[in-house]
Amino acid sequence: MGKRRTLQELTIKDNFMFGAVMLEPENSRRLLELILEKEIEKIEVSTEKSIVYNPEYRGIRLDVYTKDPDGTRYNVEMQTVATSTELRARYYHSQMDLELLLSGADYETLPEVYVIFICDYDPLGQGKYKYTIDSMCREVQKTVKQVKEDRDMEERQLVLDLVIKDHMKEERARINQLNSRLIEENRLEDLKRSAEDPEFQQQLLEEYHLD
Repeated sequence: MGKRRTLQELTIKDNFMFGAVMLEPENSRRLLELILEKEIEKIEVSTEKSIVYNPEYRGIRLDVYTKDPDGTRYNVEMQTVATSTELRARYYHSQMDLELLLSGADYETLPEVYVIFICDYDPLGQGKYKYTIDSMCREVQKTVKQVKEDRDMEERQLVLDLVIKDHMKEERARINQLNSRLIEENRLEDLKRSAEDPEFQQQLLEEYHLD
């Protein structure tokens, strides 16, 4: 059994110190804003919240559990042991959802839930300071990625851009010709109306065989 450390020897990575610091709502709010990069008006905080539904199944104890006025829940965990981090986050999220949906309630009433692990190690080994894992439809994401990586699609986009630019150039030339003809014939009222009325402008283009 290890020597018990004094309060002065504890760091933010110790459960007691982390919970004590995060129990102050302003500390938790500012931390969440920093991590999630969004404004949070205010939050309610509780620490070491336990969720146990059946003694035969594994319960969880949340280090810091908060909610904001919109009903969004936030769980913040201090992780110092690199064991099944992704699976643990998934399990915590599912257990929190169980508590948030009453019997007979519609699934649409489920609030947003964030499970945040602050780790003193790199959980995915990619050298990032932050990893964000969202629910997604793999097929939709795959389609978007395929389009972006398709060289033929890239070439088609370039051709389309050129066609659009050429069309716009030709259109400007036709309008300039029309305006010149109207000015030459002193049809200034028609010139003004054509600038405001696309249908009338098209009639004039046809009249001068510029369509």
